[in-house]
Amino acid sequence: MILILPITAALACARTSPRADEDASRIPVFEIFVLPDGYRGPLLTIYGQPGGAIPSWKADTAVYPMPSNGILRIAGAEPPHSTKTAYVFANRRTDQADSAG
Repeated sequence: MILILPITAALACARTSPRADEDASRIPVFEIFVLPDGYRGPLLTIYGQPGGAIPSWKADTAVYPMPSNGILRIAGAEPPHSTKTAYVFANRRTDQADSAG
């Protein structure tokens, strides 16, 4: 069972480059958290962390790999509550179309 605990922290963000600053400050429409294969346990995301994770972007979607300890520190601010969220395992592809034989 995976227990999801969205916890936020409103801390000042330290950015190291203009590109990282840009990526961390974008507001996603979707967030995807990629879990390690076979992960079981609670998940914790903490926003506004200096030196935290910067997402990779696919259009309007922020993609974060979840560390094996289940605690992800994110550099950017918490997105609006309207942001859709998905949790997927690293070994599963979410962009594959189902092929009918």
